[in-house]
Amino acid sequence: MTFIKICGIRTEQDLRTVLRAGVDAAGFIIEVPVETPRKISRWTASGLVRSLPGDVLGVAVLMPASIDEAVEIIDLVEPDMVQIHSDMDPNRLYELKERCDLPLIKVLGIRRGVDRETILSEVDHVSGVVDFILLDTKLNQRSGGTGEVHDWSVSREVVRSSPVPVILAGGLNPLNVGDAIKFVRPYGVDTASGVETGGRKDPDKVRRFVEAVRRSGG
Repeated sequence: MTFIKICGIRTEQDLRTVLRAGVDAAGFIIEVPVETPRKISRWTASGLVRSLPGDVLGVAVLMPASIDEAVEIIDLVEPDMVQIHSDMDPNRLYELKERCDLPLIKVLGIRRGVDRETILSEVDHVSGVVDFILLDTKLNQRSGGTGEVHDWSVSREVVRSSPVPVILAGGLNPLNVGDAIKFVRPYGVDTASGVETGGRKDPDKVRRFVEAVRRSGG
């Protein structure tokens, strides 16, 4: 089955909404140095992660200024996985993985008009260290949280060539996620704004998103 992650969980209500829908993972955007309404403190994230049932993974989404900062947050929150949005080179990713001993997801941003060889080179650069790659839309130096779809043909090439599982993100919602899965064939899918109304996780949109994934054969 296609792995389903809903990101940007901020409250117990958000968490209950995604758990009822049957997701595989919940993402918590923790103290990132960018403006986003989905950012929460490490203490809030810690409480939410502790509310997760054993069959749902908690993912700490980080843009750490240093390895030490990342480890401090991870030690407090105790997530099941760590997702890195900053431009960590493989050596630093390896150090982080050694220190936290958790599966790592590395976000790679896909820009409009990106050369396929460029993104495939980026995949090759980190795939020997990380456990998963997450492909998201990159706009104006911002990767993730854009609500915009990127070129799925590039994502499909990455899925075909990547030695590690690929999670697809970027503008996914209940109306397009089924088509995305059929075209790209990713290991998993991830969304945040695509299942929100008024900045909160919308129970109907979350339910329809999960149903669309399952109907697609995932």
